[in-house]
Amino acid sequence: MIKLYIVFFLYLSTMAWTPSGLAQSNVPESFVEFDLPPFVWPTYQQEFSEKKWQMDTVFDQVRQYAIEGLERSPQPLDSIHYEGYLSNAPQRHQSVKQLRDMQYLYALAWSYEFTHQQKFAQQGIEYLSAWTSAYKPTGNDVNENKLDAIFLGYTIFYPLLERDLRQQIEDWMKTLAEMHISLWDPDEGSSNRHAKSVKLILLAGRCLDNKRLLNFATIAYQELLQKCLLPTGATTDLERRKSMHYNVSCLQVLLEVALLIDPWMPDIYTLKTENGGSLKRSVAFLLPYVLGKQEFREWVGTNVEGFDRKRAISQDPYYQPGKKWDPAEGVFCILFARQYESRLDAPSSRLLAESAQWEHEAINKLLALNQHSDH
Repeated sequence: MIKLYIVFFLYLSTMAWTPSGLAQSNVPESFVEFDLPPFVWPTYQQEFSEKKWQMDTVFDQVRQYAIEGLERSPQPLDSIHYEGYLSNAPQRHQSVKQLRDMQYLYALAWSYEFTHQQKFAQQGIEYLSAWTSAYKPTGNDVNENKLDAIFLGYTIFYPLLERDLRQQIEDWMKTLAEMHISLWDPDEGSSNRHAKSVKLILLAGRCLDNKRLLNFATIAYQELLQKCLLPTGATTDLERRKSMHYNVSCLQVLLEVALLIDPWMPDIYTLKTENGGSLKRSVAFLLPYVLGKQEFREWVGTNVEGFDRKRAISQDPYYQPGKKWDPAEGVFCILFARQYESRLDAPSSRLLAESAQWEHEAINKLLALNQHSDH
């Protein structure tokens, strides 16, 4: 869930600037990224018993995080310093340290969902209470997308929430959604960021059963698809950043939203935009890269020179121009698309076997329990 990159700075004749000053010779620096697994709404049929959950090795890491979460106290942030900060910035490191609470909340929620053990719910509710009390929404899509475990926790723990706490969490979700609505402008910036805003508004709408939020998210989502899905199958983020990482980041969130919005738009996966783009076409474009039949070199010719260049100068290995894109980043996209296309069964099985990452296996299992595909 947390990717931590450790590198050692070599002496640079140009002396690269970092957030804390000049890079020093032979000083170790760490570069940190934080992402939770994709959001899966827990609406499957209750066919997965506690015994199966406890014995299924796919969920070993989830259970481990849940057990660790029982032994910790929440460490909420009142603000998040992540977006716009280089990956080795001290402020970003501190935010990621505290954002690990979302790992524990995520694990506690799923562990309670399958076991109904009160200890998981009680501790998960402590995390919900602490974070919705401390953190003040700003409408920052990158930062607040990292809090989607709060929506998951609210959904799963809802019957156990006391009235005052339930109101606190609901007010927090509504405030967050309204902030994103007030800042909505799909003509400005990266499409992957707009997709995250739509996702958060939609999650709030579903949790609160708020028709205004649901309607806004549904309309905004269709507007975003028109703007960011190109007839080639690429997204505008690929053109803008020259990065498959950003192309996948955009498509993955769009596919998460597709499953969330499915009750209102069951044909969303195949729906064509005015210029001929579609989620299905974008998945078809991505598939050869994920399967390793084509490779992509990242960041070469990016149109976002300022921040991308700063990342490269900081010696962050992830953002070096010409870096080969890692196909494992695209596995979640294929797993989500598989819910709509049975032809993706074989590629999905192959990718799962090759990646051997527990996050992929766990999401695949959760999606299988909430099947949307044409099987």
